[in-house]
Amino acid sequence: MNFDFDFDTLTLDLGLDFVFSETILILLAISFVCLFLLITVYRHFITTVYRKSLNDTLNQHDPIDEELPGVSVVVYATPDCHGLAETLNAILEQEYPAEFDVTVVNDGQSDDVKDIVNLIHNAHKNLFITFVPDDAHSLSRRKLAMTLGVKGARHDCVVFTNAGVQIESKRWLELMVRPYAAGKEVVIGYCALDPYTRLSSMQAFDRVATSSAYLGSAINGSPYRANNNNLVISKKTFLANNGFSRSLNLHGGDDDIFISEICNKHNTAVVLASEAILYFSPNNPGKYHRNDKKSHIFTGRRIFKSGNMMMSFGSWLRFIGIITGIAAAILGLPSIIPALWVAATFIFTAVVMSIAWSKSAMAIGEQLSSFGVTFNAIFRPLYNFYYSIISFATSRQNYTWN
Repeated sequence: MNFDFDFDTLTLDLGLDFVFSETILILLAISFVCLFLLITVYRHFITTVYRKSLNDTLNQHDPIDEELPGVSVVVYATPDCHGLAETLNAILEQEYPAEFDVTVVNDGQSDDVKDIVNLIHNAHKNLFITFVPDDAHSLSRRKLAMTLGVKGARHDCVVFTNAGVQIESKRWLELMVRPYAAGKEVVIGYCALDPYTRLSSMQAFDRVATSSAYLGSAINGSPYRANNNNLVISKKTFLANNGFSRSLNLHGGDDDIFISEICNKHNTAVVLASEAILYFSPNNPGKYHRNDKKSHIFTGRRIFKSGNMMMSFGSWLRFIGIITGIAAAILGLPSIIPALWVAATFIFTAVVMSIAWSKSAMAIGEQLSSFGVTFNAIFRPLYNFYYSIISFATSRQNYTWN
């Protein structure tokens, strides 16, 4: 019997040929470089909020040298708001070592809002109320409410929030005001969705990605957006900018156009300590997310958004890395070595990025399923493109005369 083997043939039959064309090697190199940049440069950016939150949380009980100033808290309330009493009690029971007062801006002179405020005022004399007239038309009622709140503020340090937010710590106010006491004019906080609020997998990921972009950009010195449910602004800075004068014809813009006008790396701070995070639960989470996204896409066209540029950079890295990797795997056949290499790098990248996104979501109190992260990250550019079209088609709704 003859037991001779042709090892070259055997190697080819098993798909273990290690000799590849120059084209395949170039495609593999491009794919590797893109995915390497994705898990280094891009991952470092999206985990900025995680590192900031970790640092702020570790230091949130440290004593401070600065004397905390007097504070005016402005609470925006609409007739259909829920949880106003809980929000006001949580604010009024804050363990803040200096003087502070609370003004509820009643949008529309709702009797329910007035009754709640009057009842609580009996026990808290630092609670006040004003209102937005019912006949105020052709302007953003929220902007008018915030303007009335600022102009009536008794202190230069003004804290904005909304009726119905959940304040879980009695040190929220102190933590948000600390950077102001240290010389900052704007302090950007965060307000997350209530943990029991349900969004689709893509909506939840989009919310985390959007928040990571603008918070990470602000932390790195390029602020362009904030959350007006948890925001500190100097009254002098607000008035010096003439308030919302440059976006009075828009319903939105109070938390991005206005912020991009007054904020810079020197006068702005971000606070992401666990006890400074607020929560809220919209009546219709899906509708709230859709309207919020359309509004910010529209107003975002007027501002420079460095965070979005980094997100686009990551999307292109992911797209090029996947396409070149798949092309190399196909051209490498019948050898399975390129396919195995591509599969291994894809899986490793997916795991690393899923962990990074989960950390970022946890840092800001948002809920995110790690299983759908890779799918959502791949298709989010198409999701954004769809909403860009919808935003353009409904652009007239963004103007106050409609």
